[in-house]
Amino acid sequence: VELPMLPRLDIWDKLFEHGIYQEEQFRFVEALPPILQQKLLVRLHPNFKHMEWFEVQRWKDRSPHIKLETGVVPLHQLISGSQLVISSYDSTTILECLGLNIPIIGFWNGGWNHLNPKAKPYYELLRNVDILADTPEHAAELVASHCENVGRWWESRKVQDARKEFCDLYARTEKRPIRKLKQILTSI
Repeated sequence: VELPMLPRLDIWDKLFEHGIYQEEQFRFVEALPPILQQKLLVRLHPNFKHMEWFEVQRWKDRSPHIKLETGVVPLHQLISGSQLVISSYDSTTILECLGLNIPIIGFWNGGWNHLNPKAKPYYELLRNVDILADTPEHAAELVASHCENVGRWWESRKVQDARKEFCDLYARTEKRPIRKLKQILTSI
């Protein structure tokens, strides 16, 4: 799942930053074993069409064998048909997959500098059980090591315990959300 090229509304060079991001995506793909490259589907963000970044051509030039999905198929449909989701930026995709107990590996540019210091130990929990990677190459290594039996890794007690602890704070799902919200609001 790829990050879109964002509109140039900031005072820094977004093209330069997105170039770094794009290069990391290529590094991830190139670090995967060839058999996994053949199975990979790169989902471009639907907004890519509105930017002059030419992502489809960049992918064809760099990795012509990679299958691309251009944002036509709904993301939830792609996820439900996938064995493992790879998220290349810290997003709701990660939170939703964790909350729904869908196997995911995430990596992104800039590390954890964007995180509130109180959140870092919980991201570290995910890192310690191979859900988060430090570099594109590390993410590719994790994918390669778990792809033969994603279920065995994902359903292991240590992964599920870390996932549940993280989700309890950042991606909790409630069977009765209105009742829970009322309980929270009336206890303040």
